[in-house]
Amino acid sequence: PPSAFSELIRRLMVNGWKVIVSGGPGDVALARQIAKDSTVEPMVWAGQTSLGELAALYQKARFVISNDSGPSHVAASVGTDVIALFGPTRPEVTAPRGRGNVHAIFKEIGCNKAPCYHLSCPSNVCMQEITVSDVLQVINREVR
Repeated sequence: PPSAFSELIRRLMVNGWKVIVSGGPGDVALARQIAKDSTVEPMVWAGQTSLGELAALYQKARFVISNDSGPSHVAASVGTDVIALFGPTRPEVTAPRGRGNVHAIFKEIGCNKAPCYHLSCPSNVCMQEITVSDVLQVINREVR
């Protein structure tokens, strides 16, 4: 949920991480809202980069946090560690491949035992089960 990304950004920045929120042209409003709600505003580059520029940005990043989507695959392909969040998809099927280490977070809740690929699920419970603490634990254990 957007509120979880806002809280994650806040906690990362309070702990000294620099955060950039990326995304495509259709993600600008959401990215700005997530940044604004984090209370410590990160840089928002959503809608401002080409695919090549995004790859270059990710190559410079220490890690990328992303849902199972194109950006996670771009980051892994350029050798950057990825914390990939899975819900309606399964990491063993669609996880990014590349030089970067992929740290998959997936909570099997029943309806997503087999990939459902229901990307506009009204309840989105499989993604809501992933907590900010889950992501921070991976960062502290695997990426730091």
